[in-house]
Amino acid sequence: MNNEAPIIVKTTEEMETELPSATFIKERRILVPIDISSYHHSKVSTEFVLKHLIKPKESIIHFLTIIPRKEVSVYSSSGASQNASHCKAAELLIEKWFKSMCEGKKVAFTIEAVELAKMSNRTISSIICERCLRFSGQVYTLIALAAHNKSAIAEFFLGSVCKSVVSNACIPVCVVNTAPQSV
Repeated sequence: MNNEAPIIVKTTEEMETELPSATFIKERRILVPIDISSYHHSKVSTEFVLKHLIKPKESIIHFLTIIPRKEVSVYSSSGASQNASHCKAAELLIEKWFKSMCEGKKVAFTIEAVELAKMSNRTISSIICERCLRFSGQVYTLIALAAHNKSAIAEFFLGSVCKSVVSNACIPVCVVNTAPQSV
């Protein structure tokens, strides 16, 4: 007598009717953190996402840039309206960089710029991990993050956003190697 449980095969449609609709994510919502100080890293990671991780017309990319304290402090002496215009300028820059790429692949996108100075003792990686929990009330399906390939000494003193996000994110993380490829 065989004591093994029978194997039951069900289609996705059958499973969707049995389980709540929130269980299945029908579209891909990808969080792509952007470093506005490095167009190269941002471009390589976005190209990778568009080539390998999206489904045209079924994916949404959310570009997130976090403006470091040192950049915000330059604008903070003029008040909050100047800080808001700095965020808007960052969002417009990201749109300029990636709008045609996303439209060419028929992928919807949103852009968000956050000032690190408003987050007091927060780090860039903690903000990214926190943001992965929400997307218009829904969760992201993936974080696609560019690796900056710092030297060991720089990583020791400055830390690694990439390592921290991989360690602490509640969803899968795709790390994109942005180092120039030798032929």
